[in-house]
Amino acid sequence: MIASKPKADLAPLFAPKGVAFVGVSEDQARYGGRMLRYCLDGGFTGGIYPVNPKYERVFDLCCYPDITQIEGTPDVVLALVGAERLPALYEASIGRAKIIIVVGEIVPGDSPDKDKRLAWFRERIARGGPRLVGPMCMGAVAPHAKLSMSGSSTLPLGLPKPGPVGFITQSGGILSGVIDRARLSGVGFSGMVSSGGEFDLDTSDYLEFMIGDDATRAIAIYAEGLDDYPRFFALADRAREAGKPIVLMKPGFTEAGQGAALSHTGRIAGDRAVQMSAFRRHGVVLASDIDDLHATAGLLAGRRVDPDKGLGAATLSGGYAVALGDAFSDAGLPMATLAEATKETLRREVAQPKPANPADIGARPTTGQELVDLATGLQALHDDPNVGAVYYGEMGFLGMHKAPEPLAAFALRATKPVVLCWQGGPYVAGILDALRTAGLVVFDTPATAIRALKALYEYGRICRERAPAPPRPRHAPQRLARLRTGLLSEADSFALLEDYGIPVARYALTRTADEAALSAEKIGFPVALKGIVEGVAHKTERGLVRLGLRDSAALGAAARAMAERAPQLSGFLVQAMAPAGFELLAGITSDVHVGPAVVLGWGGVYAEAMGPPVVEVAPLDRDLADGMIARLDPKGLLRGYRTGRAMDRAGLAELLVALSCLAHEQRARLREIDLNPVIVGEERVVAVDALVRLG
Repeated sequence: MIASKPKADLAPLFAPKGVAFVGVSEDQARYGGRMLRYCLDGGFTGGIYPVNPKYERVFDLCCYPDITQIEGTPDVVLALVGAERLPALYEASIGRAKIIIVVGEIVPGDSPDKDKRLAWFRERIARGGPRLVGPMCMGAVAPHAKLSMSGSSTLPLGLPKPGPVGFITQSGGILSGVIDRARLSGVGFSGMVSSGGEFDLDTSDYLEFMIGDDATRAIAIYAEGLDDYPRFFALADRAREAGKPIVLMKPGFTEAGQGAALSHTGRIAGDRAVQMSAFRRHGVVLASDIDDLHATAGLLAGRRVDPDKGLGAATLSGGYAVALGDAFSDAGLPMATLAEATKETLRREVAQPKPANPADIGARPTTGQELVDLATGLQALHDDPNVGAVYYGEMGFLGMHKAPEPLAAFALRATKPVVLCWQGGPYVAGILDALRTAGLVVFDTPATAIRALKALYEYGRICRERAPAPPRPRHAPQRLARLRTGLLSEADSFALLEDYGIPVARYALTRTADEAALSAEKIGFPVALKGIVEGVAHKTERGLVRLGLRDSAALGAAARAMAERAPQLSGFLVQAMAPAGFELLAGITSDVHVGPAVVLGWGGVYAEAMGPPVVEVAPLDRDLADGMIARLDPKGLLRGYRTGRAMDRAGLAELLVALSCLAHEQRARLREIDLNPVIVGEERVVAVDALVRLG
């Protein structure tokens, strides 16, 4: 039996009284020498304790023969020793250290008694022993404490800037990359940790600490996998309540990415669409690029945007304004309609005869006038009641090296989010340095800035959304208990759907062609006829579906043809023809980590022309269901676009809510449902066919 982990106190990791470097030397070609050198160069004022019986002094510091000889308080121990020596170091650290950073392995990978050795550490951790960071990690950095406990190759250029972003990564290489790239954006960090193999402390432990940390205002995470999804989502909800955005980059969804994740971490990547829906539901902003981790988090750590107000953008170049406008439009960013008072200010003060958004506020290319126009134009956009955030983008102009002062003055007094992006090369490097020195986050490419802006608006909408109310039970749970694993029969599938109020086309199940004809008379012609063969899911491909049968003679001929084609036929399904309308598909899919989700897509002739389906984790309420329909149908075909015939969107939303209740309540056994097609008519919605699979 594996011992449970106690709650972690991670304050000593980012603000220790002292740090012991065990196994250290002055050889900077080795991790130990580099890590101690970086720590000394960073300016940490706490205790620094080299430990190695081979040396009396290391870098002119007293070097102790073992950790028990240290007179100070090493809250953190960096284990720079082999796995065979780690148990003895752990025992010696009990009662002295609170955290041990394991840079290498905990147990040699080829140990025949590996499980027993790992259990030894778990038992001692459960009894209150030091917590373990790693193994196979790049350590931690605490910029506010001027402390480096890492061997990152980018640290010789200095510690990261102190700031409001907490950073958690399962990859040591990405820690190094973010440290270096953040120097260009000006983003500062409250704490950074490379969690490595997460034998003990995991991503959620670090996240929980950062949510409660006063110095952290936004959290960036790189995670190839999460050991406890429910805990992570609960913490994400807590972070949203605390006003601390989470930016997550989670690779490994593609086939190539999954192969890399399996070989690197041994974790299984789940279904991308379902997991993305779950993260969004819990307020997590997803990143697609390494730069997003620090740049987007840096922007989100600042002022919030009103998502109902659009973006106001400006530049001193008319051509660049056009290029930016296209980029914003392609990204789907909301652009503000400028108020008349704003346009008048731009006409009068900036001499722009035809103000637009993005605004060209460099209409007077007189030497020295550009900076006056810059300050005036940006302030006019900022004060516009329709503007929620301000973007200033630039490439180059005469006198540009004097721009940082008015830009910084504007950005620092602004009450709305301000995004500064200067796209250039070596000639503008000094401008970016000056803006960063002034304490601003800056971007050097519009692509990264636009992704950050999209995240800013997305998080603004997230903060206003409410969690769906728990669904009201709709069924007698005994039904599924009686059903066997695998593909359900038509009778059981339709009965289960009807239990949950999901509308299905009127139907009858019969054993013979004569019974089918009698049932068709009761249902009313025309009807559809489907042959039932146990285990056959897709009947059309086997010639077991006939539509629009108008009388008993046509039905009988169709039934005989099916019986000849499939001698194992066990019966027939007779169905009323669905009303005219749009063909959609709806269903349930399930991810091993986050559970079931509702899928809605176009069917029939629209399936390939109208884009991919939309996905929302279960359960849904009416607002979420309406949102799914709006995302699937942005043109408003179901509202009567180009036809004037509005379809029953309310009925479709109710079907989705009911389907989500079924998925949520039966998540222990339900694996998938496929309702294809679902016909959305003007007056009603019906599911015509259903595949249900239990696990």
